[in-house]
Amino acid sequence: MASERTFSRPENRLVARLGVGVAAATGVFALLWAMGAVGAIGFLTGVAGVGLLGLWSTLAFRHDLQSARREAAARLRTRLAKSLKGPLRAHVVEGVADPLLLLSPDKEIRVANRAARQLFGDHIEGRAVALHLRDPAALEAIDEAIELGASARLEVAFSRPADRTHVVSIARVENHSTAQPRLLGFNEPDFYIVVTFHDITQAKLAEQMRVDFVANASHELRTPLSSLIGFIETLESMDERDPEAQARFLSIMHSEADRMVRVIDDLLSLSRIELDRHVQPRGRVDLARLIDDVLKSQTHDAEARHMTLEADLPGDLPAVRGDRDQLFQVFQNLVRNAIKYANEGSTVTVRGRPLDRVPESGEPGASVQVIDRGEGIPEEHLPRLTERFYRVDTARSRRIGGTGLGLAIVKHIVTRHRGNLTIASTLGQGTTVTVSLPLFEPAASDARQREPAGAA
Repeated sequence: MASERTFSRPENRLVARLGVGVAAATGVFALLWAMGAVGAIGFLTGVAGVGLLGLWSTLAFRHDLQSARREAAARLRTRLAKSLKGPLRAHVVEGVADPLLLLSPDKEIRVANRAARQLFGDHIEGRAVALHLRDPAALEAIDEAIELGASARLEVAFSRPADRTHVVSIARVENHSTAQPRLLGFNEPDFYIVVTFHDITQAKLAEQMRVDFVANASHELRTPLSSLIGFIETLESMDERDPEAQARFLSIMHSEADRMVRVIDDLLSLSRIELDRHVQPRGRVDLARLIDDVLKSQTHDAEARHMTLEADLPGDLPAVRGDRDQLFQVFQNLVRNAIKYANEGSTVTVRGRPLDRVPESGEPGASVQVIDRGEGIPEEHLPRLTERFYRVDTARSRRIGGTGLGLAIVKHIVTRHRGNLTIASTLGQGTTVTVSLPLFEPAASDARQREPAGAA
């Protein structure tokens, strides 16, 4: 029994196996020495045997060392959990949402929770932390925590499995073991280094979007203001006897003021939509009538460019669930863009169809496509078209009165309606924008209210 207890621990099994390997190698070498008369061939054969035996012992030792480290890490997790109180003690380390590493003073990973194994790989316990965390600043902070007990918090970028940014927190934790047994069975240090990783990638992207938005909004408002100030100064200094120049400058000032008003109106509209983005509209919208009203509102602009507006709507186009004013704004923006960017004298088609399944919600619905015959949009620009103030051709967009917010507004409204927006384009042929929306389905309470009195 004593022998079983002694060799049940992995560290003792390692010592025993190493001893057996050394003893075996020594015995074979002594035997070869006594048999010197066998000659050179026998001696070389013996040396080869000793080498193979030594190699086998070394490989076995390394394998058991790795196994021992994994078992030690598992025991540490178990004892850490048992040292806590409460029904969830067995899951406290594994259940931490952020990746967590527990390092020994020699910077070996003793414990890695589930999130850390997902980030760095399954078999990291027992290995040096520098093999997985290669950021110099983080490794220097770990050294300072070991030597000085200093805590640190810094941002680290990871390129695998994807580009992510984490806030890495590093702290030294003393291993007080006077009131209870040590957490590890052997070679347990007096302290550990706890390293946690909090993913802030989405927060960084949101912050960058906010910075870009403020910069772009400021630029869009400052440009017409600068133009207005310049023309005002010109009018103040010019000859009053030149009424034609005055009228021309006043017309430009009026245009710039209108542009600034459009930007402000679109910003306010976007703000209102974002405020209600979590509230799904429940009204009934007749798509056929809505599209007819949109096309009528854009007739003047289309005629100015000698263009034709065409509606391709089946008689069974269903009603959709939504806010009529917002959906009017969606299709008005899309048709207006098609008129602006399509070839002069071409046709803009608005095509509606019933839909078995809206991609975003999985519900039955209807799709509306706005199709223009224009120059098309290069493929690399398509993913960014719904970003605020993003323009494929900035100069052209400003020349024709675009604010850079139209498609951003469309995207936010469609998202609020639990719909789907896609943009497809072919250079030299044109662009198709598709909006899919869920069907209007009256609530059960509304249906009961419409039932005649006494109905079963």
